[in-house]
Amino acid sequence: MGKIENKKKLCLAIVLSLYLIYISLLIIDIVQLNGFWKKLRLFQNPFKKDNFIHSYVNFHIKYFSQNELRALENTQNIILLRITKVSIFILFDLMLYYKKTFLILIKLMQKLNRIYFFGEEATIGLYRLLSIASITHFLFSIYGIFHAHAHPALIVFVFTFLFLCKSFIIPKATVNLGKVFLINLVILIQIFMILYSMSKKTMLIDWNKYKNIPPFLTGKAYSKAINFFSKDKIFFIPSEVLKISNDLLFTHVRLVMLGDWSSFSKNELLGFISHEISHGDVFVRYFYLLITLLIKSSIFIIYFYICDLFSQKSVKSIKSHKRGVFLFFFNIYLLFTVIDVVDNIYSHSLEYKADKDAMHLSPGCKLIEGLVKLSRKGNKSFYAPFFHTLMHFSHPSYFSRVEALNRIRSINK
Repeated sequence: MGKIENKKKLCLAIVLSLYLIYISLLIIDIVQLNGFWKKLRLFQNPFKKDNFIHSYVNFHIKYFSQNELRALENTQNIILLRITKVSIFILFDLMLYYKKTFLILIKLMQKLNRIYFFGEEATIGLYRLLSIASITHFLFSIYGIFHAHAHPALIVFVFTFLFLCKSFIIPKATVNLGKVFLINLVILIQIFMILYSMSKKTMLIDWNKYKNIPPFLTGKAYSKAINFFSKDKIFFIPSEVLKISNDLLFTHVRLVMLGDWSSFSKNELLGFISHEISHGDVFVRYFYLLITLLIKSSIFIIYFYICDLFSQKSVKSIKSHKRGVFLFFFNIYLLFTVIDVVDNIYSHSLEYKADKDAMHLSPGCKLIEGLVKLSRKGNKSFYAPFFHTLMHFSHPSYFSRVEALNRIRSINK
């Protein structure tokens, strides 16, 4: 009993510490974003004079300000929404953990006279209600399959469907989390998603017979692309979107270029090609995928352990098993938030590494200038809040990449 409670307290302290760090970083982003916005609205340069990008922004201050304000319009609301959602789940977890607040929740549900809809016994009914609400929210959140279809009628339908399945969500009989089975299932799902993504990309290119060298790919950029990818592994797809990628497709990697890059100089294109080459060949890409798989699987294992730990009581009972299932379903949004944060931090490290390697691979390339031009051509924000981007986007902002590259350039001078 004592050992279990000590483990719970330690685990709770770690979780709350991570939560406070997460919230603090996002609050820092909001403060910095407000300062950035104030200067943009007055058409003032938001960057320090000793910053590399300061002179460029001065030259294009009006266009830059308008583009950044438009691109970052809803960023603060998105950050505040993330803070609110995570805080609500943490608050409910704390209320369920402490006995006094847990009893308050039970009494509240009983007073509302709704609890019997979800179970004959008050505790099980509460678990079912919160689980159904959490799963419904997750399905329509940014991590869910219905994210793009968040219509009120569909939300009500999904909630009603889950309500009808309430006995399966928190079963009447004794249940076990089946951790080994679930972990294996998680790994298989991840492998399936990787293979599905590769198949989808292969069909997109092969079915449309995109297999020609773009006319703007010339000089050193062309030579390096041919030497690394080979001529038959370079694809050009006409598009209004500007994008270039090193795609892993089963047994090889392909260079895929979308859009018209003819306005970029040869040295700027050389920088982008060198960046994609620096992402590695097929063996390196599979190694990176393996690390990603291990990271996500480890997070799931830790999550199962935490759910199991906080479901334990001094005496094993049916309720303790059901509590474990409830914790698994109720905190699924927090689980995917953690996966998102860790996965994106890892992705950022790979992008920074590829940028650094590109500068060494092609010392004469103009990747910095290319990134600045790409942000302008694509009408994307050049600046983005650092921590929010680090934790919730797969790529760093153009500003962060340019700053890092400028430091490398200064060191190499």
